[in-house]
Amino acid sequence: MIAYTAFILDDEPDGVTRLQYLLKKYTQVRVTGCETNPVMAIPQIRSNRPDILFLDIEMPGYSGFEILDKVKQESYSPIVVFVTGYDKYAIKAIRESAFDYLLKPVDRTELDDLIDKLIRINPLQSGSMPAMLHLLTPRECEIFEFIRKGHTSLDISKVLNISPNTVDTHRRRILRKLEISSTREIILRFPISNH
Repeated sequence: MIAYTAFILDDEPDGVTRLQYLLKKYTQVRVTGCETNPVMAIPQIRSNRPDILFLDIEMPGYSGFEILDKVKQESYSPIVVFVTGYDKYAIKAIRESAFDYLLKPVDRTELDDLIDKLIRINPLQSGSMPAMLHLLTPRECEIFEFIRKGHTSLDISKVLNISPNTVDTHRRRILRKLEISSTREIILRFPISNH
């Protein structure tokens, strides 16, 4: 089962080739695009909207951080893994909400750990989502879908013709039943996929 699509952006062709080769091992990840030119990568990322972006940081034209800023303006929040030869960017990567940070050359063991973590924290992609959804009532499932798409309680209340307080009550129940601490965690753990 292919759970994630991935895009690799690295100005070093050898870096792209190595990561693409290493990722072939994982049935949970399918590389749908690669690019060595940051300027050329932007339209590809915008049109394909991969689930995971593997981004180099230091590149001519745009840095990985600038690429991330440009694609996030499109109401798109991919899982971001920065891949770089410089560990000095680790703090900034964390501040930019990176899922992970890999140093070049990418080590297979570190990549194994990353993929395991990805599957473990994202039950939607690992296949356990249906098991979790049975805990929710039909109305909670409906509200859960709106939450996943980033809608506010007010937005949801207007669409479903119920009060915002009722939406908030359902939201609290959903969080409790799924053992999730925040709405943000729902959005991160259960991203909308466009397959």
